[in-house]
Amino acid sequence: MSQIVVLKIGGSLGNQTMDVLAHAVRLVLDQQDLPLVVHGGGPRISQALQRANLELPFVQGQRLTTAEAVPIVQRVLEQEISGEIVCELRKRGVLATGLFGSGGLLQAQPLPNMERTAGIAHVHLSVLWPFLSALQAVVITPMAADDLGQVYNVNADTAAAAIAAATSAAKFVLLTDVPGIYADYSHGDMLTDTNSGELQDMLRQGRFAHGMIPKVQAVLSALGSGIPECFVVHGGDSDAVTWALTGEAQVAFKRGTRIRWQSDLHQFEGAGAKKSHA
Repeated sequence: MSQIVVLKIGGSLGNQTMDVLAHAVRLVLDQQDLPLVVHGGGPRISQALQRANLELPFVQGQRLTTAEAVPIVQRVLEQEISGEIVCELRKRGVLATGLFGSGGLLQAQPLPNMERTAGIAHVHLSVLWPFLSALQAVVITPMAADDLGQVYNVNADTAAAAIAAATSAAKFVLLTDVPGIYADYSHGDMLTDTNSGELQDMLRQGRFAHGMIPKVQAVLSALGSGIPECFVVHGGDSDAVTWALTGEAQVAFKRGTRIRWQSDLHQFEGAGAKKSHA
């Protein structure tokens, strides 16, 4: 029976990673599983807001979005980036279709003091299921609407984690612009195998900054909902993506960060596997 695999691609990666994303989608489809691609768009949104003379702050890695900014964010994500990703995948021979989160799939949960930035209150799977009738990539835009039809900006990591949880995904893979999660970025101390307990402790200690905060929160949320394992890898590294999706790689060492629920890790450690840092 086919399973869902959720791939989140960071907006900072741009079109240069489309070859790797197409490779990732093919790997998922080759296993007869169903790929859901949730995309970001941070840099492009920032550029569009600057052109409109709007400067919006980031709070704990999430952009505070005003009502004035929503149409700009929506245009960049839904009218520009979503269509570009679908076209780039199709150019590479991958069947793909777009789905807007604000079109009924994602129900917004407004965040305190963040105006029109929201979390996800509910994922309406009835909207998603018809798109899974064919073996294709479904490219999802991270915007949501409330009961009154107001549209909200949603951090893409947050949206992807909610979708992974709602679909009981077999795997959640974040393709980003760094090789993984770092225990100490300045010293190059990257986590390879870790667990939810260690990440929670590091988050509580303030070890993460800027855009890594919502990524770690998304991973913890997905694991807490029962997702077996999550990966954070560089979106431009095809070996890293292969390792995350199949457990195989062209090199002997691991190419990113794998995170499991703490109780799962204990089972692996009992069999001799240990937590390691690169």
